[in-house]
Amino acid sequence: MEFSKLMLAACGCLLLARAAWAREPLWKLDLGSEIAGAPAAVAGRALVATKGGLLVALDEGGRIAWKQKFPGGFLSAPAVDRDGSVYVAGAAGTLLRFAADGRELWRTALGQELPATPLLGERSVFQVGGAGRVWRVRK
Repeated sequence: MEFSKLMLAACGCLLLARAAWAREPLWKLDLGSEIAGAPAAVAGRALVATKGGLLVALDEGGRIAWKQKFPGGFLSAPAVDRDGSVYVAGAAGTLLRFAADGRELWRTALGQELPATPLLGERSVFQVGGAGRVWRVRK
């Protein structure tokens, strides 16, 4: 079943998926740390970041396709670009980009807490910091 036909819900450290017409979840996964923001779903994958520093990509069956661990954790949801790249802001002030297969492509230190989901533009990523500062980083 594809994600466009599933409802994803995050509750604490649990991620649940269910069909719109079903009462019971099709699957659930305990990520061991509180989920930061809403899950993102694109191209047959759900992407979830946790406050404990785990970035996880799941297939439609709830199986882990790939995962990355980042010290300091995340405070917001990941953002996914048209090419499948995943952008996520680390709580400790680092903006990261991963390929659709989970390989880290780059990271850039911005120097302060990053509580917001990255905003994706055509050629740049915009990131808001905890003090209201906005950065523009080239993709």
